[in-house]
Amino acid sequence: MSPLIAVAENSAQARQMDDGSPTLPRSSFADFFKSRVYDQRLLNRRFLTYYDDDRQLHCTYSYAEFGTVVQRAATFLHDQSLRDGRPIFSSPHGEI
Repeated sequence: MSPLIAVAENSAQARQMDDGSPTLPRSSFADFFKSRVYDQRLLNRRFLTYYDDDRQLHCTYSYAEFGTVVQRAATFLHDQSLRDGRPIFSSPHGEI
């Protein structure tokens, strides 16, 4: 067994309550996300690397940059009157 798998399993087990439900340090994903993208220690650290082999595209985002992209997308959706519970359609590139 890979030591990385063992670490992941041990971490998951450590986060379980007696009844088996996970205990999370934040009340929502939005709280967790904000705690990461606005953390001064993480702002310039690499968060995501994206490779598009078809277009020979390589993008790397820091926590701050990714937070900005997410905020822009959320603002756009809000401006289009998208609210909680409303469905949206998403399609792989070129599939529409």
